[in-house]
Amino acid sequence: MNFSLIQLSQYMGLLNFLLENLSDKHMTLEDNIKELGRAMAGIGVTDSERSGDLDVFSIDQAKAIIDYMNISLFRLYKLYEHIFHSPREEYVISNEWYSFEAIKKLLL
Repeated sequence: MNFSLIQLSQYMGLLNFLLENLSDKHMTLEDNIKELGRAMAGIGVTDSERSGDLDVFSIDQAKAIIDYMNISLFRLYKLYEHIFHSPREEYVISNEWYSFEAIKKLLL
C-alpha cells in the first residue's frame, strides 16, 4: 500500500491494540471486530475528531487494512486464543548437546 512512516506506525498501533484486546482483555472475536469498527469509524470524513488517530488513511487504505485484518487475524482468531491462553509445556528430549554434524549423521 506504500504507507508512509506515520501510516505504518498507526497501522502497527492498531494491530497491537487488537492483539492486546485478545491477549490481555480476553476479548471475544465479535467484540474485537466492533473495536476495529470503532477505530476505523470516521476515516474519510472531514471532521477529524470522528476519526481519531487513524485519519492519516484514505478510504481505500482503510478497506485494505480491514481486509488484511480479516485474513490475518480474525479468520485465525481461535488459533490466537489458543496460543495466548493455553498453558505451554516444554518437552525435554535429551539433555545432551549434539553438533550439527552429529545430528546430520543421526538423521541419515
